[in-house]
Amino acid sequence: MNVEKVDAVLVGFDPKFNYYQLSYASVCIQKGAKFFATNEDKYWSIDNLMIPGSAALTSGISMGSGVKPVVMGKPNPHGFEIIADEKGSSLDKSKWLMVGDKIESDILFGKNAGIDTCLVLTGATNEERLKNEIDIATPTYICKDL
Repeated sequence: MNVEKVDAVLVGFDPKFNYYQLSYASVCIQKGAKFFATNEDKYWSIDNLMIPGSAALTSGISMGSGVKPVVMGKPNPHGFEIIADEKGSSLDKSKWLMVGDKIESDILFGKNAGIDTCLVLTGATNEERLKNEIDIATPTYICKDL
């Protein structure tokens, strides 16, 4: 494995992720490459069934390398902070609303950014999952649909 030239490992959702990629990423990180993740989604919802999300990939690489990733996407408020920095004092957080269907990424992102949130029950989170996940982050509003 030629890992000396790898500066960073960026992990996102990849349905074709395999053991070689897991091993290669783990070794690159052990050799000094920075480790970034696009998100920590535990699952994707397809036809009301849960399939493993990006967190399944990043967890495997973390286990293999001993390093946790820097998460650049939701629920990390980094993207919102970039917008806030550009807007400066003209940014009024009371006029922002994060709308999403996942408590652990969308709603937690809004809470971490300090803005109101609206959970829509038409995607990843349905009324049943809401009961089990409400302790992660409580949305400002809950809508059955848009």
